Amino acid sequence: ASLVKSGKFRADLYYRLKIVSLKIPPLKDRHEDTELLIEHFMNNFNARYHKNISRVSKDVFEFLMSYEFPGNIRELQNIIDYAFIFCKGNEIGAEHLSPEYAQIIERKEAQAVAFRQNAMAARGGRPAAGTNDVSGGEQAASKSGHAEKRKEEDKTVARKQTIDYHATVANEGATDAPLRTTDSLVGATVALVGDAEKLQKQSIMDALLKFGGNKVAAAKYLNIDRSTLWRRMKKFGLM
Repeated sequence: ASLVKSGKFRADLYYRLKIVSLKIPPLKDRHEDTELLIEHFMNNFNARYHKNISRVSKDVFEFLMSYEFPGNIRELQNIIDYAFIFCKGNEIGAEHLSPEYAQIIERKEAQAVAFRQNAMAARGGRPAAGTNDVSGGEQAASKSGHAEKRKEEDKTVARKQTIDYHATVANEGATDAPLRTTDSLVGATVALVGDAEKLQKQSIMDALLKFGGNKVAAAKYLNIDRSTLWRRMKKFGLM
């Protein structure tokens, strides 16, 4: 379209060729495709280099799943290609990546250690729920998953109670009775919502601590998408 506007491409030919336009978002906006692309490129390079590399290490996988890929899919392809050249075993590790990416992983690991130390210090040396207690972590995640649902249910109950009260007053003909406002019910709802948000914030902190600050893994653990986790972290001042 820009070439048409600049007069470098014939408009009639452009519109003759333009039948279906597809807008594919960049890789940074569809991280759910990253794992599939890693597998695809590994299959291709195994065939090209006659190797049998079957997986990437945990730290490399977490890096690739959280990396923004300014070079889009071609950058991911080049990362895997470079690693295949230097990997002699069946697993790609951070040592097989080019220095710029290996350094990012090292920094993330250092940040994860610092995050855990700060969290432990804030808790007075006590581990977070879910760090060493699987059942505790699952309980926190489960509570977080129901927090939003409880919030809406509380609001619905408050509205229903108000409607029922006014209907009763009207049916009894008590027109001179003081009309109860929804202030008390709204106040109770706000208190419940506040408790739910405190629980939600705590579960996010526990998940981040459990996975060393890795937001992709924390979001998956909490059963929410990454953008929702970012919004909640910003809301609760965890950024």
